[in-house]
Amino acid sequence: MLRKNWEKQSCRLTVSVCFAALVGACSSGGGGSSLNSGGSPSGGSPSGPVAYPITVAQASFGSSPIAPVLAGADLVNSNTGTFDYSFPRLPLRSFPALQTAVQVTPNGVKAADPTSSAAVNVSLGPVASCTAPVPCMTVRLTVPSLAMDVTANVNNNLSTPTATTASVGGNTFSLASYGLSYVSFGVWGLASGNAQAPGNLGVYAIGYQTPSEAMPASGSATYTGTGEVAGFVLLPSGASAVGTGIAGDATVNANFATGKVNGTLSNMQAVVGTQTTPWNSVSLTADIAAGKNTFSGSTAATSAPAGTYSLKSTATGTVTGGFYGPAAENVGAVWTLSNPDGTGAAIGTLGAKH
Repeated sequence: MLRKNWEKQSCRLTVSVCFAALVGACSSGGGGSSLNSGGSPSGGSPSGPVAYPITVAQASFGSSPIAPVLAGADLVNSNTGTFDYSFPRLPLRSFPALQTAVQVTPNGVKAADPTSSAAVNVSLGPVASCTAPVPCMTVRLTVPSLAMDVTANVNNNLSTPTATTASVGGNTFSLASYGLSYVSFGVWGLASGNAQAPGNLGVYAIGYQTPSEAMPASGSATYTGTGEVAGFVLLPSGASAVGTGIAGDATVNANFATGKVNGTLSNMQAVVGTQTTPWNSVSLTADIAAGKNTFSGSTAATSAPAGTYSLKSTATGTVTGGFYGPAAENVGAVWTLSNPDGTGAAIGTLGAKH
């Protein structure tokens, strides 16, 4: 229990640090961070209509490079491994990213084009920046639809919650990484050095997908992820937005016989600095693609606490995910949740294991 509590608090703090770094300093009153010239909301999602509604898009799987699976020779190849082990069992390769992103412009916050493949290349970081005995990793994120190609050194493995920032061409790239054995997640942002230039925010999942032929054809499994939900929520503020990090727990139930998936995001919190306030609980409903190791479906708010950054009880969205590991030991997904009138939206990741 102590370890679970530590992991939960570490992930929440990591997300908070990352979000503050990518959108600028937090407001002096301890509130959330503003993007461009936005101010702090006075109490929950604005009552519509708004001139600049926030939009998000369902996550899509990258198609290049081909998604790796952990089977056969991969199990004994020293150039592959799991995300929670130290050298030499490291995942040194390129991964297609399951991702969604938004672009923050002077004319509002809009969903980034989801059609172009995003990818994450993972390699050993420079020895000089490593802190023994933990390895450091170099993470290179490419998002063609946003013309992004950024690199950062993570002084940790890609399972332990870690916040990283890097200077990229006068811009600030921030990454909060965390994960399980076979799937790793990133909550990232690229803040422009020019207040009038677009900034980008996104989330991704990468990992060793379960071979399709190894997917269970019968039975069911329950996956749990304590402290394995992370993301951010945005609310309109004039032509821009205000927002903060969110974090919580995940439970995913998979019925392999019927191909149905359901679950919950619970104990959700909006993270403002080192403080937390209750955020929406969320339900998940999805279908496993026939003959595949992926699933997709919908999300819906099941509570609406009276917090500054809470979305409405009518908020809905999408979930897209997959099974990871030689025998579907892990689940990873990217999810969205939006107010129907554009007065607020959230994107995030979830991980769970059984």
